[in-house]
Amino acid sequence: MTTPARPQPSDPEWDGDDRDLDAVGLAAHFAEHARRTGGTDGDQQQALGAWLDELIAELEAEADGSRG
Repeated sequence: MTTPARPQPSDPEWDGDDRDLDAVGLAAHFAEHARRTGGTDGDQQQALGAWLDELIAELEAEADGSRG
């Protein structure tokens, strides 16, 4: 069985403020979350769900801050 290829650097079109929204950026954010929360491989679905909840909350707070 072959090992999966390592992700390539982000596409240049994502080099602006939204660069973290590509697959490589999202993977990096999730890896940082897993390190910070001490998640284990066996709890991957729970860790992904918690990370997405956190990401959504951050984006909502950011959007609320830009409105007012």
